[in-house]
Amino acid sequence: MASVCGNRMIPDCMFFDLSRNRTAARTVEFKIPDIDGDKDVSPRTFLLPALRTIFQREGVPCDLVWLAEVESAFDPNAESKAGALGLFQLMPATAERFGLKTFPEDERVMPVKNAKAAAAYLRLLHEEFGGWSLALAAYNAGEGRVGRIMKTYNAKTFSEVAPYLPAETRRYVPRAMIIMALREDQLRGKITARDPR
Repeated sequence: MASVCGNRMIPDCMFFDLSRNRTAARTVEFKIPDIDGDKDVSPRTFLLPALRTIFQREGVPCDLVWLAEVESAFDPNAESKAGALGLFQLMPATAERFGLKTFPEDERVMPVKNAKAAAAYLRLLHEEFGGWSLALAAYNAGEGRVGRIMKTYNAKTFSEVAPYLPAETRRYVPRAMIIMALREDQLRGKITARDPR
């Protein structure tokens, strides 16, 4: 399969079949707000075109820009208890690894720089692990942890790695993939996400 990003086709895009992954299907229990549900102009309105361009230039599927919603709700100043900061919740060491400064001014709060670093990191993780679901698992749980699990248990797929990952990561990967697919469909006008209750 391939994804269209700008005028480019990007292979190995974000398609995730929950019908064949019982573990993932059980963990996907959350409500996704409608992309047009807010009447106010949201930060994503301004950020999305720039983020898509950045990801395209990095050779990463544009669908992955929606990780900013998963990670920070598109808040450039969002900070986790663990110390991750910015749209894509980069830890200090990861940010520095990809050229961002964290002192005296923390560049992780700068959306363009945060996005460039995140896209480069995601590309590296995809190259290292060979698939987007494993790359997302490594983005959330750490590449060292995912690599050790793969080596210890001779695991090659997310389904094989998932039982050994923290519960947060087991939920994160399918949630992220579903949000990406849903948002892309919504942008194309195919569906709207309304709570059926």
